[in-house]
Amino acid sequence: MHHLSAEEISAYLDGECTETEFRTAQTHLESCADCRKIADDQQFIRTLMGSLEEPELPRSFAITADMVSTPAPLSSPISESAAAPSSGTLIRFEPFAKFLSIAAVLAFLVLGGAQMAGIGEQTDSGNNQSVEMTETDSAAGALD
Repeated sequence: MHHLSAEEISAYLDGECTETEFRTAQTHLESCADCRKIADDQQFIRTLMGSLEEPELPRSFAITADMVSTPAPLSSPISESAAAPSSGTLIRFEPFAKFLSIAAVLAFLVLGGAQMAGIGEQTDSGNNQSVEMTETDSAAGALD
């Protein structure tokens, strides 16, 4: 037997289905105790929710002209002119920032290119052998 989904039952109870869907759901609910139980539960919740009082909200959530013109109670004591840097300050540092950006890119390219070409690469194969021997010698000395 095909049961009605919760959405189909909700649409039936809300009257948001076609006439054919309504008749099909009504016929099914008359013969199916499981779906009728779900429909009864949904109807109970709707009735319960409808009986609740609307909560009293502390204020309107709409922004009014008065709210915009009055400073917020937790606003910063710093004036807006002191908080925001002037546009002249930003323009004065712009050439310096460009120079630093170009220098960083060039340094990256030079160091990356040098590493790829193998310049400055050190071979530690001789050092690794001496370290290994030192560790072996010190371990042998500890056993004696």
